Amino acid sequence: LGQKRFFLVVVGMGIFFMFSNANPVSGVSYITMLLSIFTLSTISYDEFDNGMAFLMTLPVERKTYALEKYVFAGLVSLISAVGTSVLAFVLGAVMDVPVDMAEVIGVACVIVLISWIMLSVTIPLQIKFGAEKGRIAMILAMGGIFGVVFAVAKGLSSSGADMSGMILFLDSLAPWQIVVGAVLITVLILSVSYSMCVRIINRKEY
Repeated sequence: LGQKRFFLVVVGMGIFFMFSNANPVSGVSYITMLLSIFTLSTISYDEFDNGMAFLMTLPVERKTYALEKYVFAGLVSLISAVGTSVLAFVLGAVMDVPVDMAEVIGVACVIVLISWIMLSVTIPLQIKFGAEKGRIAMILAMGGIFGVVFAVAKGLSSSGADMSGMILFLDSLAPWQIVVGAVLITVLILSVSYSMCVRIINRKEY
């Protein structure tokens, strides 16, 4: 409730982005991603004024606290994606703007998966290092991930590795197979992240 202005600003800006260029995809992506990241601010509020020290004296398990953050993040991103997709359809009908709902839903699903992968990295870091140090650690972690991906891509390019087989394999997959594969990979990443998060919070002293 204390962050209601933040929600109103995000939704307002998202609606503006939706129809400023007659393409609702940008607004759907903007709202879904920002509201998903909102989970991190709840961790900061929990730690404010020694709140975590008090919270850990209550009859709540640490792994339950960690699980709540992942569940909350998942629900927020899903509700945001569904809500913005419906909003795009309604506003498109009211304003007589053509909306490709297949594209909107596809982009919303991709943004949800991307936000879950980002949160699988940031939630453990936020819990381990706190709000301020967590942001720095998150930037370093993201930079490291992109650096590794770039180095691998550069190495494959320099070595003249033949990637045509992989490209043909991906082209041969049906859309539903790609979706199922992406979901399974995301769930695996979230599972590993949750296990690490539980280990971090169990070792941390408040």
